[in-house]
Amino acid sequence: MEIPNLERRQVYLDPVRKIIENDIFLRWVREQLDLISDEGDTLRHTQRMTNCGYLLIRHLAREQKLSNDDIELFVETCLSHDLGKIEVDYKSLIKTSGKFSPEDFEIVKQHVEKGYDILKHCGRSDEVYNPVLIHHTFQPDPYPPLAIKRKKNMNERDKRNGRLLAMTDVFETCAFGRKFVEIRPLPLDKAPEAVWPARRRGDY
Repeated sequence: MEIPNLERRQVYLDPVRKIIENDIFLRWVREQLDLISDEGDTLRHTQRMTNCGYLLIRHLAREQKLSNDDIELFVETCLSHDLGKIEVDYKSLIKTSGKFSPEDFEIVKQHVEKGYDILKHCGRSDEVYNPVLIHHTFQPDPYPPLAIKRKKNMNERDKRNGRLLAMTDVFETCAFGRKFVEIRPLPLDKAPEAVWPARRRGDY
């Protein structure tokens, strides 16, 4: 797949914006992301990641004959993947270094189950909350334990979308970096190279 020339600005692609505007819950998620107390890091990450996820799933839709509903559900999954961070108090975690300590990161990891609980409680599709729950289980240090346990019994569709979500997350992070984690951004045409070795190992 050709890597598009994504500008480093915090806007949604028009098709993504239309999907969000047509769903009151997604509009609420968009508003909640703006309230996370991490100086806008999660908001910007999610905006770019949702755009990347849309381009990825649209490409796969042509190859795998996915429906418009499949595309919209994956956009929702990308938009909602860090929703649990609304319950993380970043201001109390970021100390003098401005970066996460190992202890801080253990607290941040709780956002996965928190987001899963919110999506499930709000009656969203299991095609959304299951991939959100497991998207950190494809990496060398998988978490959370609940996701590792439940992934074994998930259907192949949810596992596939969890892998796609994980790959999109890693791609965006490699391409743009994160504020509180020591990751140097790569050129967009080089970022996929950071994902493929992990994919060959079977992590994605």
